[in-house]
Amino acid sequence: MNNMRERLRSNLPIIGTFLGIAIPQMVEMIGNADLDFIGVDAEHTPVGRHQLEELVRAGDAVGKPTLIRVPTHESDWIASALDAGAAGIIAPRIETVEQAQAAVSAFRFPPVGRRGCGPSRATAYGQRLFQYVESANDNLVLALMIETADGLANLEKIVDVPGFDAIIIGPGDLSLSLGAFTPEGRPRLEAAIAKIVDTCKAKGIAVGQFLFDTAEVRPAIDRGMTFIIAPSDTLFIQRGLATAFKDISELRLKMETAQ
Repeated sequence: MNNMRERLRSNLPIIGTFLGIAIPQMVEMIGNADLDFIGVDAEHTPVGRHQLEELVRAGDAVGKPTLIRVPTHESDWIASALDAGAAGIIAPRIETVEQAQAAVSAFRFPPVGRRGCGPSRATAYGQRLFQYVESANDNLVLALMIETADGLANLEKIVDVPGFDAIIIGPGDLSLSLGAFTPEGRPRLEAAIAKIVDTCKAKGIAVGQFLFDTAEVRPAIDRGMTFIIAPSDTLFIQRGLATAFKDISELRLKMETAQ
């Protein structure tokens, strides 16, 4: 089920979406779509650590790897998500080499990192402990998010940190940090995105971005991005409802006009 790391290393795109409505049914519905992974957003939504296991289990039920965007690069959330059986971690707001190293250390088992093991769901509650520990460093995906001016400034050093698999651009926070949130600031944001993509490609590191619309997927891939998040369950639902009820309103208006 989890071939994401191999695909990224082969420069093949993986495409998923963020989930913020923390119920297993939503995971299953998203999982029935033609996506490569489900990304649970525990940074900008009320998703709690106690919910991770059920959400990952629902992803497993529909055969889709589940990645968790944790709220921090510190070890506690990363450990909880991985112990729940997550296929990978997205660590937000990486700004320094030290933060990148901390994320890797929390994510990988020794000798690469300092992750601990125990009788968690990921290890079949201890029954497959040794098999899981032996394979986890090779199979799980760690992506670091660059979404601040400091992260951008330290990018060349961050990408030299061993042990992670991809860089993901957070354009919303990055534009805020750069003072480029307005339409007038768009060229500055685009220049920053281009720098991140070019730097990662030069280092042979997979790079991707959170996108606000599925129409942006093909242009992103054409730019060399292979780790695509487009966009989120809440945005899809709101847009779907707006479209559906717009059609209904137009139909009702025609019926009223015809009377």
